[in-house]
Amino acid sequence: MYTYERLYRLCGENSNESDIAHYLLKNSSSIARLSVKKIKEDLGISKSSLHRFYNSGGYSSFKNLISILNEEIENKKFIFKYSINYKENYSATPAVTIFNNRQIEIFIKKLSNTKHVVFYGNSFEIFFFKNLCQYLFYCDVDVSFLDI
Repeated sequence: MYTYERLYRLCGENSNESDIAHYLLKNSSSIARLSVKKIKEDLGISKSSLHRFYNSGGYSSFKNLISILNEEIENKKFIFKYSINYKENYSATPAVTIFNNRQIEIFIKKLSNTKHVVFYGNSFEIFFFKNLCQYLFYCDVDVSFLDI
């Protein structure tokens, strides 16, 4: 589960955790510059409350939480930016793209050396990756789908 989505779900509660989650999401544009001191001052919470918050989420430190959250936010920006131009990009792609066997081997090898792969597209497009996904599963690669 993504950190961003966890925080979003916490926002509906009435607790310190909800306040912290809401604060982090509200300040997502400057997340990399946030500090423990700033959050404590702005929310009026103790350092131990913040420690319990990131510790309960499985993060080793506040910096670890912020680093992961910042990476997810940047990825979301990239996906959103790409999705805006999706139809434009798709129509510009040749109808038939031909890959030689060597290119396919390199692609699969690169994918099998990763920890996580996300396939982005509609259900029809993602369906064509079914066999590749099974192969990646056997290589201990976590596969996710973002179905548009």
